[in-house]
Amino acid sequence: MNEKLETIMLQAGYRKMPSNTPEFTIYIAGDMSRAQVVQVIDLKRGQQFSIQQFNYIKQYTIDIFKYKGYQDMHLLTLIITEKTDEIKELSLTETACWMIDTTNNRVCIYENQISDFYGLRGKLENLWSSSNHIDGSQFEKKYFHYNKMPPSGFLRKNFSQINFCIIIVNIVVFMIPLLFLLGSEEDVNFMIAKGAMYWPSIVTDHEYYRFFTCIFLHFGIEHLASNMIVLYFLGDNLERAVGRIKYLIIYLSSGISGSVCSFLFFSMANEEVASVGASGAIFGVIGALLYVVIRNKGKLEEMTTFRIIILIGYFIFSGLTNESIDNAAHLGGLVAGFIISVLLYRKESVERS
Repeated sequence: MNEKLETIMLQAGYRKMPSNTPEFTIYIAGDMSRAQVVQVIDLKRGQQFSIQQFNYIKQYTIDIFKYKGYQDMHLLTLIITEKTDEIKELSLTETACWMIDTTNNRVCIYENQISDFYGLRGKLENLWSSSNHIDGSQFEKKYFHYNKMPPSGFLRKNFSQINFCIIIVNIVVFMIPLLFLLGSEEDVNFMIAKGAMYWPSIVTDHEYYRFFTCIFLHFGIEHLASNMIVLYFLGDNLERAVGRIKYLIIYLSSGISGSVCSFLFFSMANEEVASVGASGAIFGVIGALLYVVIRNKGKLEEMTTFRIIILIGYFIFSGLTNESIDNAAHLGGLVAGFIISVLLYRKESVERS
């Protein structure tokens, strides 16, 4: 295990620091102004390990780099163990502490912990072949992600539950009128009655719920499909980066912000337009991704700053050349997503000396 781990770390650009203790290894990447540090604690021989001991080792590592003059140090701890249950409580106290379970050959990451560390997660998970089977029922699903990696592509990524649920909700909301013959979702009057963003109803009848309900409505199957495809491929990236709860907050807040901007634009223009769609929320996801990628040195999984900027430019151009697109909602969602991510997202694995 240690030999495989060392190979992975060296291939990832880390340097191994000398150590007189075989159970304790430090790998470092970066320079004096910014360093990524991974400390490996090997407990697979069954040693006892307390929270006090962990805190002592963690502080000792921080002090070493502080003494050497490192200005910005980001720290991740890897605990190699055969007994994950005994280390669980310790790991729950740390956001930047993963376990390597040698019994089941997998990386264990709790929900409250960082989802990645400069792309290291995928490399660690690929330590083991796809022939290793993990029975998730043996572990506490409340806390763990279960990583049995399929062979290739986006299917290798962890299942993004909130993003998937949002997509299902949008599909269900769209299908109900069709199944029960309630009306046509291409009929503007029907969509207004169903909860579209329609500023006269908000101003006259105080139907403020429309700011929320319009996010889950779509004008026809093409409108729904295009939005859900984009959300599927972008939403899961953001959810893995920020976590489930923060992702949900970003999505809903951006969608509502987009609705508010749409309301302000059309009411001031005195245009009685019915607006629906998840695109305001999706633009919020894109805006949040932009900030998260920037904070991660311009790269997050397959996303880069350049790609996101090109994507934003394409969508804005499409909106400006199509009169049926609610550009106010798009812009409002984009800005809101970026701002909310600034408030919610904390760069992974930060330990400052």
